[in-house]
Amino acid sequence: MLDKRFRFINLFNNFIKSSVLTREKMVNYFLPTRRTYEILGWILLIVLIISICNFPLMIFMNGQISADTTLNIGWPTTFFRINLTTPDAFPIITFPLIISLIAYTLVAYSFDVVIGFFMRKFKQSKENKTLAEQVQLAQTNVKTEQIIQKTPEIDPVIDQAKKAYSYYTSQGMKEEEVISMFKQKGWKDEDIKKLK
Repeated sequence: MLDKRFRFINLFNNFIKSSVLTREKMVNYFLPTRRTYEILGWILLIVLIISICNFPLMIFMNGQISADTTLNIGWPTTFFRINLTTPDAFPIITFPLIISLIAYTLVAYSFDVVIGFFMRKFKQSKENKTLAEQVQLAQTNVKTEQIIQKTPEIDPVIDQAKKAYSYYTSQGMKEEEVISMFKQKGWKDEDIKKLK
């Protein structure tokens, strides 16, 4: 009975540890970065450009300013309004400004999270690719080292002696004469066996 309880406790502890690790990894995905503020700035710039494009510039240039000619900035709600006939009025509308800034911040934050997620996935796939290339390179290096170890090293002196041995035997000298000639030069029987 106690063994079952200990197994359950151990299983529960492992579940808690794995969920904490997963939670720590997931928290990194949802932390705002400097990119969030950059995206927020771009959103505000785009809203400003759209609002200025909606301004009736030709009416203003012709001098036909009426009481309802205003410069409205803000999307989806106008949070900055300048009435051209009465410029003394306070241009900022507080509640729509707060709502718009909260909406823009949420949009910028969600863009940052999505961009960060894809950038991490791209970086991981790139790291995995380079890791696979490194493993493949290491395997080919090991294979070439094994091949190098299997192939015996050819001594250049023995190589030249083999050529000389085959030359003298092809010229008609007897094998005993060639061997005695090598022995006179100081060659041992073990080295002479390598020549054959």
